[in-house]
Amino acid sequence: MVLDEPSLRGGVSISGIYELEPLLKSYVNDKLQMDLAMARRNSPILLLPKSSKQLDLFAGSAELSEMRRQTADYASARRAAGLPTQYAEIPDGNHYTVLDNMMSTDGTIHQAIMTMFSRP
Repeated sequence: MVLDEPSLRGGVSISGIYELEPLLKSYVNDKLQMDLAMARRNSPILLLPKSSKQLDLFAGSAELSEMRRQTADYASARRAAGLPTQYAEIPDGNHYTVLDNMMSTDGTIHQAIMTMFSRP
């Protein structure tokens, strides 16, 4: 993730996959054809930048446990590296409905985006 681009004020990531190794044993890899080296080379959790702008991470509380775990782990790894990060689970949100929170003006994701727009 390239959050050092001067024109960016920060980033928002919703229900992401940050560690690709677990995909090696899934049907998804039938199409991706990743090997272990490729999965590690492309896993954001293993590629933390030295510096970064704010990255707010969100997952729905009704998402698959692996998606929630990966998002929380990535937020923890960023915090441990001293990178600005916020993590929140959206109550009752699943992989399809979590975006409703972004569209609602009182939604946590929507408010995070608006906060980024107000930064210099």
